[in-house]
Amino acid sequence: MNAKFFVAILFISSFFISNTAHSDPNLDNLVIKKAIDMGVDPTVFLAVITHESGDPDENWKINPWALNIGGKGIYPKNREDAYRYLITAIMSGEKTIGIGPGQIEWRFHREKFEHLWNALDTETNLAKAADYYQEMLKICQGG
Repeated sequence: MNAKFFVAILFISSFFISNTAHSDPNLDNLVIKKAIDMGVDPTVFLAVITHESGDPDENWKINPWALNIGGKGIYPKNREDAYRYLITAIMSGEKTIGIGPGQIEWRFHREKFEHLWNALDTETNLAKAADYYQEMLKICQGG
């Protein structure tokens, strides 16, 4: 999949997220702050993060420990439970594992984290997601 198509899909999918769909002001504010700190459009970044880690059973509230394991969304209640899911998935040989609010794909980006546990740190995960978002924008803009 080329980079322009990827960003276009993310951008278009962001419009499917209702402005009132989720509500955790602290987490939303953290996403917006991280976007601003990283030089990313905060509205689009919030929409992408909501799309990637919003729990459909919780009215699309962002779950900071959201996982996608083998194409199945999992929404643990805490970091420890998410870590257990991840260890189990990795030990069983699962290749497709998206982690945290930015759904960082472990097989492609594991080198960006000191340890698997760090991938579940909300601020770290959001920073890596914003970095990747900026990287994709540069590619799409011919840079």
